Amino acid sequence: MSFVITTYYNASPANKVDKDLTEIAHGTGVMRDSVSVIDPVVLFQTELIPETLTKSNYCIIEEFGRCYYITNIISVTNNLWEFHLHVDVLMSYRDQLRQQSGIVSRQEYKRNMYVDDGWFMAQQNPHKYLRTFSNATPFENQEFVLAIAGS
Repeated sequence: MSFVITTYYNASPANKVDKDLTEIAHGTGVMRDSVSVIDPVVLFQTELIPETLTKSNYCIIEEFGRCYYITNIISVTNNLWEFHLHVDVLMSYRDQLRQQSGIVSRQEYKRNMYVDDGWFMAQQNPHKYLRTFSNATPFENQEFVLAIAGS
């Protein structure tokens, strides 16, 4: 089975849904023996020089309907390359993910200070007051310490 592979350079972190991609190569690929759709190994044929192709770290195979991270590139012959891939679930299913609704307790840019689960640390600064009494107390020969805890 032959299919079209487009390779890219991905400058985005793995947990970002929309990747910042720069196209590097466009060519045909074939599956090697029996292949997993999640972690495929494909043969890719291109006329590009190796220095350009080895900058690829991401690819899209339209026939599979998925986007992949390139985990390993092996040179088989001059123009034939073996790509070891791993599926990028966020980019592959980004349209379906965006259609979902839910209650989000954490977001990348806005914080919810009402979520009390230990991720956001609040610091409580103690307030110390020293007050002296003008009138003498009936306990003149003893000392007392008053400590109050809590809020």
